[in-house]
Amino acid sequence: MIYGKVGDAGAAALAASPHAARLRALSFFASKVGPAGAAALARSPHLGGLRYLTLNSCRVGADGARAVLESHTLAGLEHVELRGCFPKPKNKDLVAALREQFGGALEV
Repeated sequence: MIYGKVGDAGAAALAASPHAARLRALSFFASKVGPAGAAALARSPHLGGLRYLTLNSCRVGADGARAVLESHTLAGLEHVELRGCFPKPKNKDLVAALREQFGGALEV
């Protein structure tokens, strides 16, 4: 689990590392990962084996959540947590699309 000061640059560096290919779970909690960091994770050619992704209380916003939703790399996720990442009442369509994609594996 990664707490605190890790931001977009840290998430992008991790996403760019070929060593990330062995990761099956990745958890950021209350970090400074924003939309750009979430997009870097979503685009990473190395995170296709990821099964569990947590971005709780991060700054990913609706754009970062949308990047996770639309990612082909992260299509195999079995558990996704995006609690406290974006205002749900303002983004009902996004929440519905996330629920459709990830079903019961989603926590928002």
